[in-house]
Amino acid sequence: MTLIRAALPACLLVVGIAAAPAMAKTSVVHSIQICTTAMKAQKPAPKSVRIDNSLSSVSDDAATFTFDVHTADDNAGRQTCTVDRKTSKPSLGEFAKYD
Repeated sequence: MTLIRAALPACLLVVGIAAAPAMAKTSVVHSIQICTTAMKAQKPAPKSVRIDNSLSSVSDDAATFTFDVHTADDNAGRQTCTVDRKTSKPSLGEFAKYD
């Protein structure tokens, strides 16, 4: 067995480890779950929360979703939720009534 052939598996292992991502990021599906939970945890709790995919966006750093919300006092509007994909922490925007 030659030296090159013997060293090949070790080289492939090192390259594989170096190519792995440095930090795991929150998936898009998990980000939606985090936002939905945060929206429903508001006081007073909304009657319904539905994501509007056409107004949502995802980047490497954050996932921003727009939700159609119907509140307990029968107001309807939109609210955004942004999840930091590194920390998995949501931040909710202000509720905006439909015109």
